[in-house]
Amino acid sequence: MYEDGYVQVLSMEQSAQLDENEWWIRPAILENRCQRCNQRIDSRYILPNNTLYCPYCIQFGRLTQNEALCSKKARPTSPRKAICTWTGKLTKNQQTVANQLRKCLEQHHHALVWAVTGAGKTEMLFELILTFLKSGKRVAISSPRIDVCLELYPRICQAFSDEDVYLMYGDAKEPYREHTLIVCTTHQLIHFYQAFDLLIIDEIDAFPYEGDEILHFASVQCLKEGGMNVLLTATPPNHLLRRLTTLDNYEIIKLPIRFHQRPLIVPKLVYNEHCDNLTQHPLAARRYLQLISQLVKKWHVLIFCPSIAYTSELCQFTKKHLPQIAMTDVSAVDPNRQIKVQKLRQHEYELFFTTTILERGVTIDEVAVLVISAHHKVYSKSALVQIAGRADRKGQKVNGDVYFLLNEYTPAIKQACKEISEMNRLARELIENEV
Repeated sequence: MYEDGYVQVLSMEQSAQLDENEWWIRPAILENRCQRCNQRIDSRYILPNNTLYCPYCIQFGRLTQNEALCSKKARPTSPRKAICTWTGKLTKNQQTVANQLRKCLEQHHHALVWAVTGAGKTEMLFELILTFLKSGKRVAISSPRIDVCLELYPRICQAFSDEDVYLMYGDAKEPYREHTLIVCTTHQLIHFYQAFDLLIIDEIDAFPYEGDEILHFASVQCLKEGGMNVLLTATPPNHLLRRLTTLDNYEIIKLPIRFHQRPLIVPKLVYNEHCDNLTQHPLAARRYLQLISQLVKKWHVLIFCPSIAYTSELCQFTKKHLPQIAMTDVSAVDPNRQIKVQKLRQHEYELFFTTTILERGVTIDEVAVLVISAHHKVYSKSALVQIAGRADRKGQKVNGDVYFLLNEYTPAIKQACKEISEMNRLARELIENEV
């Protein structure tokens, strides 16, 4: 039996043997509503034995009306020894955010940290995480994207090296056991009920969390009553901002400047009539290859494509014409995706073709960014801002460039460029006020 809020599916007979003073015991389906995913179930979903089941969260294991969701109630906590082994130092602006988060905790408020890409959001959280750990509390750091979790995990392990940090995602090999500090995808939150004192969700607006009722419900269910929720993103959707401004217990903390204080790279817009099909148009392809050759002399290059098929096609085409350059492509369906991304971080590729799967969660130095067909509907304003934010993340000087290849100037492109410029304006004001 798990001891810490991890939900187990038991038969009604098994659940009847549990002590209700020590266990949360809930019928899996109550009045035709699934208690794990909160979806309404109609009478179509009946097993041959005339038992209702939930089709909406079946990927986590089938639930029927004859079962119960059981999880151990939290034990009383007491202060304990915990240390942060991160040796870095927050900037003045980062420390201001950390102080605001501490104030939110004191006032029993939740927080949205709206910080530009490269602001150092993770490091700003360390003081808050440490406060919870010292109190004997449990912390979950979650993100919709596996790649974000895989990048966060080693950083959290390094910052809290005395803690047994657990990485939890769909393909994880290690069996679950109790931990006080967890890094997980938002899908994994559905396995917990009243389990965490602090829940941090990074990239709150990313697919698949954004707009997914089941994942939103899971993030509410897993937090203990009285627990603290911290949301992180560089690109909060307008509907989220509108909702949070109506709540008395939510603070919006804004940081428009990167930790190195250089401005965000404003994308250069390059018109190419045939950028949707470069491989079939020699003149358009020549201009594309010239741009690639120019960029790769100075930086490694991330090339974003609007579809899996085009990503693969353009990579093969480029490899044929520039065979001396090390390159590969990746997408969500690539079984070697994690290995390739790790090699990318180690600078083993000069060109790296990808879908929007890497719009977040990948931090590489000395990288330029090229967005193919930036006008495509797959690129929302937020996606374009995030993609542009891959450049100039590290280093002592300007380190990277951003190009949007397009054949139409869409509202998303216009809004993305406007938002980047506006954040740079706010950052300049911050710097000027410090002088």
